[in-house]
Formats: sequence, C-alpha cells, structure tokens
Amino acid sequence: MPTFQSLLRMVGSMQLVQEVSSSDGRRSKPSSQTLLGNHLDSLSNIDGSSKNRKSSYNHVSENLSPLTIDTASHHQGAFATSAANNGSSLTSYNESSISRVSSFPFFPLRSSAYPYSNFLGPDYQTERPRSTVDQSSSRRYSKSNDESELGDELGSGESKQKSHKLLCLWPLPVVTRYIITLSTVISTFNTIGLLRLNSSAPIYLLYRYEYISLIASPFLFDFNLHSLFFFAWNMLLLGLFEESLTHVLGGTQMFVRVLAGIAPLTFILRNVFGYVFSKSTGFALPILFFSDSLHESNSGFLPFLFSLLVVQSLSIDDKYILLYGSDKVNCKYTVRKVVLQLSMCLVNFIRRNVFWWSFTGLISGLLATLVAQYALTKQDYIYPAKLKYDSNVRSRTLDINRRLPRWRVLLDTFIRGASVFVVTFLALLLCNSYYKRAEYVKPSDFAAISEKPNLITFVTMTAPRRGDPDYLTQTLHSYLTNWPPNPTDGTLYSRIKIMVYTNFAQHEQYDRVKQSYARDVRGQQYLEWFKGNGSDLNQRLHVSQALELAVNQFDSAYIGLMEDDFPICGRREWQELLNVVYKANVEYPNHCGVFVGTGGSGLIMKPNIAQKASKLLLQYTDVPPDIILQKCLLGELPECQECTNTLISSKRLLMHHIGYNTSTSDERSYNKNEFQCGWRHPFNGNPSVTVL
Repeated sequence: MPTFQSLLRMVGSMQLVQEVSSSDGRRSKPSSQTLLGNHLDSLSNIDGSSKNRKSSYNHVSENLSPLTIDTASHHQGAFATSAANNGSSLTSYNESSISRVSSFPFFPLRSSAYPYSNFLGPDYQTERPRSTVDQSSSRRYSKSNDESELGDELGSGESKQKSHKLLCLWPLPVVTRYIITLSTVISTFNTIGLLRLNSSAPIYLLYRYEYISLIASPFLFDFNLHSLFFFAWNMLLLGLFEESLTHVLGGTQMFVRVLAGIAPLTFILRNVFGYVFSKSTGFALPILFFSDSLHESNSGFLPFLFSLLVVQSLSIDDKYILLYGSDKVNCKYTVRKVVLQLSMCLVNFIRRNVFWWSFTGLISGLLATLVAQYALTKQDYIYPAKLKYDSNVRSRTLDINRRLPRWRVLLDTFIRGASVFVVTFLALLLCNSYYKRAEYVKPSDFAAISEKPNLITFVTMTAPRRGDPDYLTQTLHSYLTNWPPNPTDGTLYSRIKIMVYTNFAQHEQYDRVKQSYARDVRGQQYLEWFKGNGSDLNQRLHVSQALELAVNQFDSAYIGLMEDDFPICGRREWQELLNVVYKANVEYPNHCGVFVGTGGSGLIMKPNIAQKASKLLLQYTDVPPDIILQKCLLGELPECQECTNTLISSKRLLMHHIGYNTSTSDERSYNKNEFQCGWRHPFNGNPSVTVL
C-alpha cells in the first residue's frame, strides 16, 4: 500500500509534456541554422558538467537518438565550432527528446532522478551514440560530407520534426493575454453602462444592423460566477491552442494572422446560415428550417476555439503526455491534443446549446487550415533528415530538392482537417439532440397558471362559404381528438372550452355540425354554440362581437381566436401550444398574448387585451381586422402601449390552412400549399417578438 508521503511525492512529481511539430512537418522556426546552434549548445551540456550550462534547455535523458536537423541551413563548421567551444563529448538526441523547460512550468519541474526517457517508454529509447567528437579531433563537415551521411536517413521517409517540451502556460501566451485584457475592459465598460452591447445573433444583425455588437460579442462576459468560470475556461483553452499552434504555424505572427482570418469568416458565415436556414427555407423548404439558426446568440470566444481545433489537424498526431510516479514507479498517460481540446470545447454545452456558432467555427477552421497550409507550402523547404555521426555510414548522393507536390500536401491537409471536422460535428449533433429532446408541460403544471374557472376559451369563427365545404368539422375534430372525453373536475381539460360562433342566421354547415356533436361525448363536454341573426358578410363586426361575447360569457385566463378552416396540425402541435402558453406565463408574466397561427387564427390573448381589441376593430376601419389584432399585441397602436415587445410566438405554425380557395374575404386569395404545418411562423424573425 502506498504511504501518504509517497502519494504526495507522486502528485508533486507530475509534469505535463506536449509533443510539438514544426510548421508542416518540414519546416521549423526559428531558422534551421539557429536551431542547429541551439541543439548543439544543448548537446554539449549533456556530458554531466553543470558549471558551463547557461541555456534554459535541460536534457536529462540518458539514451538519446540522432539529431534531427534541416540540412538546407547547415553550414560548414557549425558543428565543429560548437564542439570546440564547449570541449565536451557530443551526445546526439532524438526527435522525441524534451527540448524546453520553463521557469514557470504548468506542473513543478521534475527531478533528474526520474529521467524523461524512463517515462516515455521503449518507443522513445534508442541505442547509445557510437561516436563522440572532442576538441582535439573536431571534425569539420563539408556540404558533400553532410549529403552523403544524410542520404541514408532521407531514404527512411521521415516527414515530421517533433520534440517534447514541458507545457508552459505561465506567463500566459502573448495573444491570450491581450484577449483577456481586451475582454475585461469591454465587459467592464458594458457593465457600468459606458457601452451598450449585447450578445450577437443573426436576428439582430439582419433586422437591427447591430454590427458593433457582432464584432464585440466574443469579448463580452457577465460578472457572475457562472459566466466568469466559462470565460476563464475558454481562455485556458485558447492558451493551449496558442502554445501548440505557434510551433505548428511557425510563430506567433502566423497564429495571429490565422485568428484574424477566422474571425470575419465566422461572422459572415454565421449570419449567412442564419438567413438561409430561417428566412430563406422557412416557407420554401420547411424541412431545412431551423429556428435556432436565427436566434442562437454568441458564446464568447467559443466559435474561434472550434476553428482552432480544426487548425490543430495540421499536427493531428501531437500529444499531451502526463508524467507521474513515485520512487519506484514511473508512469505516463498520453492523449492526443485534438481529443483533449475537443473535450474542453464541449464543456461549453453544459451551459446552453451553441450548435450553430460552433458549427460555423468548424467550417471557418477547415477553410483556414487549407489557406494556412497553402501559405506554408509556398515557402521553400526540404525534407528533414537525421545526421548519424557514425563512421560506418555509407556515402550516398542526397537529392536535396525532393518535395511532395503541393496538391498532395493540400489533399493530405484536407483529409486530416475533414476527419477532425466530421468527428466534432457528430459530437455537436449529440449535444444538440440533448437540448432538442421533446419535453412537454404536465397538465397539472399548466392548470396551476391561473385560478380562473377556465384556462383557455377558443373562439371559433364560422361563416357560409362557396360550395358549403365541411371545414368546421375538420377543425373541431383536430382539437377534440387530443382531449379526453371525460376529464376530472379541476384538471386542465375540464377548464378548456370551444365557443363556436356565427353571426349568420342561415348557416347550414353550422347546423349540421352542431347536431352531429350533440350526440358526442367530447362535443357535450367542450363545445358551446352561439348563433346570431345577421346576414351581412362583415368580418370586422363579427370578430368584435365574438370577442366581446367570449370575455363576458367565460371567465378565462386566455381568449383564443381561430377560424373554422385552420385546424391544429396534430397531437405534438397541441402539446407545443400548451408549452408556449405555459412558458410565456412562467418566463414572461407581463406578456399580452401568444401567437401560434397566422392571420387572425392562433391569436391567444389575455381577456383585457381581447376586450380592448374588440373595440379597436370598430375604431380602425381602414385596417384589416387581423392586422389590427396583430398590431395591438405588438404594441404598435397607441391604445396597446403596454404590449410593446411582449408578444410571444411559436417557432413554427401549429395550425394549417385548409380553406385556401374558399376565403370569406374578397380581398384575400391563397395558394394550396401556403401556411402549412411546420412552416416558419411569420413573426419568427421579428426582433420585438419572443420566440419560444
């Protein structure tokens, strides 16, 4: 059993190492000449003598394999000069050796009693060097000698320059520090009121042209524990990306360029998707209508983090290695960078669904990856090769200018980026499906929204139509089939009524349907029939009289208005109607009404608004009746100012139009396929309307 002290030593000895690759596997920054000098300076310090160590590079592995260098910048005498200056035995090292130790490592610096070679395992163990170079016999290598000795290694097809370094996030990488500072300043000014910014969504740009909020939205966060945690989490993740991709892309400047290119591309694509998958497809192709594409607001820097996740595919095999152990046991745990980074990105879905911004970030990242790779391949490079300082190496002719075709490099880059894109997209779909699962309000919860005798009274308007079609039966049946025949007193369905109203004394269809439902259990439970003595086709007057009658006759929490040719689409749509009304009461108690249909159908109003609307119908005689009702609920009429920005609507139409060719209004004409189930609600996209 491990003792407490041994556990403490194990935890205290933990170190997190990252594997880093050069720009595209064939190029590294700084230049190869500088890199060679740094490597040789480091190698000269491995002889056990510490008095001459001035470099921050500390190599502790005992079994190290040959040095990986770029022969394009290898100049005659560079090696001999370094060896002569240090006067020490030369030990070459492997591409997998750990190259940098920071004075502020992510984990405490590991003692040399546990060399990294013991942790990295047999895959990183190589034979001891067979030759050494001392000061007295320092060998100068000409270009021809280099080429002959490098030829054997070039034939091995090695295409990656890799090293291992301690993960260092303090001090934070420079770009991350600037972004944290800028975010803090902007969010502070926004909190104290010096700025008026909000989280951006396509609906605000397309309808209100809020460009400033769009640009500033990645830097906004609230000063509460919840928001601060996710901001700190994303900044930590940004630091990981910067620490990793700076080496892959060839420097901080290139990383900034990639990030600067990703940002506007993400903004543009996000708003294009918001328009295409809402306004464009909402009526023309409802199967591709997604309401969240228009309403989903930004989540800080997260979209750009998903972009950088795809850019990380440039070095998709790079890993993080956790080294830990005790006095007797040395262990390591390895995970690919893209796996850890993807997991950290998905943590943001704990707060809310951010599918569309994340998806847009993935597309931007894939495009940025191809552009970055193209920019890197435009620069001259050669294959990396290993120098073996072994007198037994055969001389070969080195083809110094061999390279892969650019199209092949870009194709490989696309395949790697697409693999990360597909896996991440599937993970986003899983998270999105969790938030999109059907959850319907319980009847007992809905019944508790009001103590009035009736919860909803639906006013069904009917009038004689050309050809006397039986629309009224279809509409009533679409509702009654979703309701129980004998509800228990006090429950939801015992407090719902349908008031069937016509102002025409002669209405044969009305009489037949009333007689039919007189013998039906549901008809007896839910239907109330009202008939006037008029004969004129005056829709404005009839709607006004019906609303006034419903308010006075039934003490209801809501008065719903519907026409006899707008049946509800089905059981799911009925449940969604209840959901919208219930959420409106819970989340927006001061709302005036709910809109789930189109025209004058599907308007569900509070009684005081319904009574006010009945009077406004007779006051504004130059405006169509349904437009008056809508304007009142929107707060656009002087008499309805309390309704400003309070209207609640459903995402889709929950009713569909079956009387397109028999309209009671001479001013209106409709096509057969207009206003059908699943269409985008006409008010979905109006910034002053809340969509639930």
